[in-house]
Order: sequence, then C-alpha cells, then structure tokens
Amino acid sequence: MWPFSPKAPCTHCGRNVSKPKDEGKYLCPHCGEPGPWASPEQVHAWEGAREARREYAGLMKQLVSGDSTTALALLRETAPRTWYTQAELEQAALREINGFAEGALADKVLSEEEELRLGELVPLLGLSWQSVVSTYPNLADRLIIASANAGRLPTVSNPTILLKDGEVLHAQYPASLMKEVTQREWRAGTAGVSVPLGRTGVRFRVGAIRGQSVVVGTEMQVADTGVLSITSKRALFAGARKTLEMQYAKLANLNVYTDGVQFHVTNRQTAPLFTVRNAEVVAAIINAATQRLG
Repeated sequence: MWPFSPKAPCTHCGRNVSKPKDEGKYLCPHCGEPGPWASPEQVHAWEGAREARREYAGLMKQLVSGDSTTALALLRETAPRTWYTQAELEQAALREINGFAEGALADKVLSEEEELRLGELVPLLGLSWQSVVSTYPNLADRLIIASANAGRLPTVSNPTILLKDGEVLHAQYPASLMKEVTQREWRAGTAGVSVPLGRTGVRFRVGAIRGQSVVVGTEMQVADTGVLSITSKRALFAGARKTLEMQYAKLANLNVYTDGVQFHVTNRQTAPLFTVRNAEVVAAIINAATQRLG
C-alpha cells in the first residue's frame, strides 16, 4: 500500500481499504472478499473459484459417502478451479477423513466395514496414514481401541519375543516398571542437664541428642525400563534387570491410569505397575484377548 494512496469502503464489510500498488492484491484485508479496487473481471473470477470450492466440498462428501468412481473423477477436474494450493487441498482431505473417522468412532466400536472404508479413503484422497496420524495424533490409538472393542486385534508380524504354541503377539510398547519408595526424615530431640560454671554465668550442658527416622510419605520411582509385550495369552515385560510375566488366566484385575497399567495377578503378592504412553490401548487389547480365552 502507498502511504497516501486513495481509500474506498469495502462493499462487503464497509471498512476503508487503501488502493493496492499491486492490482493482483484486490481482496479486502479485513474480510477476504473482493475489495473496492477489484475489477469486474477479478470479481467474476473470484466468484467462480468460490463456487468451485463449494462444488469441491460437495464432491468430497459424495466420495466419502460411497460414490468413489464418479465423485473422484469430478473432484480431480474441479480442483484447479478452486484456486486451492496443494497444501490447502491436502488439509481439506484431512478434515474429511477426520470427519468420517469421528463418525465411525462415535459408538467407540469400529466395524469391519468402517475400517475397510477408511483404509480405502486415505489413498483415494491422495493421503498417507503418516500424514493423517501426524495431523491427528490421537486418532491411531482411538482406532485400535475401537477395533479391539469390536473383537479385532492387531498382529505384530516380526515378534521380538519367544511365543508359545498358538500364541499371537498383538502389540509391543516401551514401558517402565515402577516401585514405591518410602520417604523418611530424621527428627531429633535432646536430653540432659545444664551445669553452671563458676560466677561467669556460663552454663555447661551435659546430655545427648536423641532422634528417630520418621516416615513422611511415599513416591513412585522407576525400577526398570524395557518393553511391554501384549500377546493373546499374557503380558510380558522384558527389562534390563527384570522379566515379568502376567498370564491372563491368573489376572484378577487391571487398573488403568492415564499413563500406566497395573496388573493384579493371583500368584503375586505385589501388583506390578508399568508406565506406558498409550495405557488405554494396552487395556483394550488385553480385555479383548481375555474375552477370546473365555
């Protein structure tokens, strides 16, 4: 903008807009609509792009609803007329994928049909699962949980632990084994007599310091770090110092926290507690696996 360029009110928002030095920058900086300095040709072209964007949004919804062949061809034809950049086209596709996923996850159960459709839509819209997950970080965990709630469990193709006959490895996650540590402090007291020395007023104290160690609380500390493997029959923690096995047949209860899981097993006096990033995923897989065991 020139410092003393003429101004005119925007026909859309009414605010004064300075005449741009570059004629191509004709949109109002306040409302984003064609400003007072836009030519009729520019207004016509901009309105055509806006109409193309509406058409593009409708075709995206049509594609997601199931009409893949017709909508996909029209979508590719319409894209250049929207004036969207490649990044904006990708963001529009990501929003549509997330909308479909949110609808499928509303009941916290992902049907096989919904899972297959979601798997088809990602490449159809020119996306990768990496871009979807990086944009919506919690979506992958929620899909695994909803799939486990429906009775379908993931499978690790290259297990890093020795499996028993008929055992399947479903997931592996970094984990830390926690331990409860007692906090103590020393509380001291004194005992003795005070003896005066001559006429100076100075007193000499005879006695001893007595005290005791007092428990003031507890805190959780990391006892070991390793990998928590979730199989079809057990949970196995392989750490640098310890290896713990929790068989589902002996699992009495499972406490789930925001960042950890605690196994109450009938043959153990203490319930091992593990911190893990996706504790709800671990719990959902274990729950589905134990139901399969009957």
